[in-house]
Amino acid sequence: MPHTAPPPDSRARDDAAIPDELAESAVTGAERDAREAADRAQITIVEARDESAARLIAEVGARVWGPRGTLAPNELRALMHAGDPVHLALDRSQPGRDVVGFAVGFVGWSPLLHVHSHQVGVVDGHRRRGVGYALKLAQRHTCLSHGITDMRWTFDPLVRRNASFNLGALGAHAAAFHVDFYGAMDDAINEGDASDRLEAVWALARPLPSRPSAAPAIRGELVPLLVERDGRPQPTGADPSAGAMLAIPADYETLRRQDPSSGRAWRAAVREVLRAAYASGLRVGRVTDTGYQLVAGDDA
Repeated sequence: MPHTAPPPDSRARDDAAIPDELAESAVTGAERDAREAADRAQITIVEARDESAARLIAEVGARVWGPRGTLAPNELRALMHAGDPVHLALDRSQPGRDVVGFAVGFVGWSPLLHVHSHQVGVVDGHRRRGVGYALKLAQRHTCLSHGITDMRWTFDPLVRRNASFNLGALGAHAAAFHVDFYGAMDDAINEGDASDRLEAVWALARPLPSRPSAAPAIRGELVPLLVERDGRPQPTGADPSAGAMLAIPADYETLRRQDPSSGRAWRAAVREVLRAAYASGLRVGRVTDTGYQLVAGDDA
């Protein structure tokens, strides 16, 4: 089916909600947030605009995901030429100012005008210093500078650290669940695993939350949907409901590498819960130290 161009007023819903003076304030605040995050991470973030930058991103992407896990230089160059948000993170702490991370996004219009943040990669050895956070904030500033107020991307619901970052540190919400979103994947991180994904939606003009760690688990008041027994998930038989608790492994990435059978069991069990939850109007809400709390869709 051919793509249909969006109507000229496709972003009116968001722009109408943001007066000009507030929009200007949001852009100014986003620029400050991005600059401060880059300073904390000791990096300089630049927009990538030429063929040499495309090659650098492809090389860094291959270091993160392997040679089959990132875009080719010609594809990256095309995105840059079209004006899509593509950023490089340069390490200020080293004389060579090596590239330690990148972010690649592109403009989309379904269901409304937004940027899809396709890939954010940080070189091993430079993680946990705020590089990824600073790159996301640079994307946010670029989007708001062009009048785009929504950003979207997908993430693996079983990787708790990513969920905590996306939903907690950034303040996005998990708007949808997609079963095997990318189909079979063959990159160095995800090879052999199903590509179930939650879709994050980030309202960019809103102030950033404080940067929390995963919220502490509420014990004794949430209905558990899965419990862990001998490293594997055990359904409790409870139906998904607002306030119910969905457990996920503390470190799924290590689990699937060391015990693929248990990894597949968790994938299947979490898939069934999330599929039922989203079909009934529930959403993943906050991230706790054991998993997710489900909430009604309007509260997500």
